[in-house]
Amino acid sequence: MGDNRLVVHICGPQRLAAEVIGLYESEYEMEMRCAKCGARLQPGDQKDHFWPYSVDNNRCRECLQKDEGVS
Repeated sequence: MGDNRLVVHICGPQRLAAEVIGLYESEYEMEMRCAKCGARLQPGDQKDHFWPYSVDNNRCRECLQKDEGVS
């Protein structure tokens, strides 16, 4: 019989690791920056799922906390 597993891809923002930042930036020859304050994204920050085509959801940790209302 066939394999009945279902694979689902969830489109959403991605929290970044240092290796992923280096891979994306070298692949596209662009820096990932926060859409609100312009800071370069660091490990733990959020990348827009559609980056580099969309940057609206790129957020540094500080802006993420402000968006969530955490001081």
